[in-house]
Amino acid sequence: MTCIANIASPSSSFACATTDNIIKFADLRSKSYAYDFRTCNAPYGSIKTLATTTNNLLLVAYSTGLICVIDMRNGWIVDTWKNHENEILQMKILNDDQYVTTYNDGTITVGSIKEKGHLKNVIKVS
Repeated sequence: MTCIANIASPSSSFACATTDNIIKFADLRSKSYAYDFRTCNAPYGSIKTLATTTNNLLLVAYSTGLICVIDMRNGWIVDTWKNHENEILQMKILNDDQYVTTYNDGTITVGSIKEKGHLKNVIKVS
């Protein structure tokens, strides 16, 4: 597994990504994998981090700087965008519309999920 993210309460599940870009959902109550989603492959790169919102969206950040939004209820890809040219290191959800990403060149961005990745703020750390 490359990364892990908990599903918003009251769920007892969490999502984890594999090295071959499959996201597996595990249920702590049953102590087993519940289901999995196969995500995009080669041009997207490898999954670096996951983040979930309270309205059943899973944000998947790839090594190429792409972010993919997946509806956890049905596994459909809702949207995909590229915020930055460098590798995403971490991503965290601020609220159901905003997320924060950090990149390997020292950039920190705040983006909007509803506005398809529109950047609200870019901070360049030197």
